[in-house]
Amino acid sequence: MDDIYCSKCGEKNSISEDYCIECGSILRKLDKYESGDRITSFEDMFTQKHKEQLNETPLTNEIYELILDNIYETGKKSLKNK
Repeated sequence: MDDIYCSKCGEKNSISEDYCIECGSILRKLDKYESGDRITSFEDMFTQKHKEQLNETPLTNEIYELILDNIYETGKKSLKNK
């Protein structure tokens, strides 16, 4: 089962949850993404649409640290599975 970490409190949640089980924050806004929005290359990540979405999203130091932790944990999990 995949997990997602809350950007507000850092609590680990099931990927199927829309709200954090600890603080109730929205884990992600699914309406921002369309089914064809899957990023498969570096160039896909830096389209004008994605740059605008990044500019609209506040990014505090705490959230940045949580993102890096999430990337690290995901990487560890991927290495274990191989």
